[in-house]
Amino acid sequence: VICSRATKFSLFKPAEEMVYIELDEESRTKGKAVVDVMGAQLGKASVSVLQQILLVLFGGSLLNAMPILAVIFFLILLQWISSVKNLAKHHLAEDEVQDLSCDLPRKNK
Repeated sequence: VICSRATKFSLFKPAEEMVYIELDEESRTKGKAVVDVMGAQLGKASVSVLQQILLVLFGGSLLNAMPILAVIFFLILLQWISSVKNLAKHHLAEDEVQDLSCDLPRKNK
């Protein structure tokens, strides 16, 4: 449980908060509420249904379903890493645009 919480707050939460940086205060508040409440509940429900299906398919033994669970875990992990990299590219591009706009000479009228 401790490792799970440490991983969540050291890896997942910072990446999750990066998504909201570009939003205004109202959108950030509403977006966080939707993602935190609905996303968490949908995720838990989906995993529960997946485990139940695997238990039925593998005769009630979760140990027999472990190879499939491992593959699913690593696919989700790869998707998460890809998403973080894409988000980082987006933020780096935004920073470059802001830096360029600050360097442009201003016209005096």
